[in-house]
Amino acid sequence: MIRFSRAKGSEPAQHDERTDDHIVAGLAIKPHGGVVARIAGHTFLPSLIGPASVVLDIGANQGQFARAIVRDFDCRVHAVEPNPYLCTSLQELAIPGVTVHGVALAGTRGLRPFLVMNNSEASHVASANDSKEGTVQVQAITLEELISQIPATASIDLIKMDIEGAELDVLEHVPAGLLECVRQLTIEFHQFVYPESRVRVEAIKKRFSNLGFWVVDFSRTNYDVLFVQPAASLSLRVRASVLFEKYHLRFRRGLSYWWARRHRQ
Repeated sequence: MIRFSRAKGSEPAQHDERTDDHIVAGLAIKPHGGVVARIAGHTFLPSLIGPASVVLDIGANQGQFARAIVRDFDCRVHAVEPNPYLCTSLQELAIPGVTVHGVALAGTRGLRPFLVMNNSEASHVASANDSKEGTVQVQAITLEELISQIPATASIDLIKMDIEGAELDVLEHVPAGLLECVRQLTIEFHQFVYPESRVRVEAIKKRFSNLGFWVVDFSRTNYDVLFVQPAASLSLRVRASVLFEKYHLRFRRGLSYWWARRHRQ
């Protein structure tokens, strides 16, 4: 059940904190330089990824995350992108190690209206009765179906998800049993676009926490949240280092936001 839609041609209402990423991008943590890595705004644990890993890039857009993961970890990536134009471009690139899936992800299978925006990062699954110009029909599948289509895969070492609000529907419906095979997830919740979604976001975080996942929000508005499977068995030293990076990153974002505000005045 996807509810979110925007007026044609409009851009998401950016929260001030979210825009800090454009400023601190040059300070991003290097993939192998510490206990956490950060690619395209998503923070995760590189120690849980290696050449034998399988990574899901859900909301691949132009493939920035997928290309970086393959480059830095030499692993297999399954890139999910429902925008038919971006999907075709990714397929034509034929990135070694990357398999492209031209579907949307949702809580249930079926056709969904998908609104293609001028800003590709704002394209999104629309509400069921949305018939705006630029809307196309795309096939939606569940996370469980997607994983079942990946051959010879016992576990998923990383799921990156950036799907413009549809992450709520996916994560609310994903079976608890399926999550046992997922070592970590890095999610961009779109609370900064849809403030009313905060209650649902917090409920998802609580659900994962109750399942034993370690939940770390590297932002203040849930746009960079990491979930780590309990089976990862992180040491106290690693957990302390992650928490240090969490508050360090928040400090840098706050500082860059203050700097940007000062220069806009």
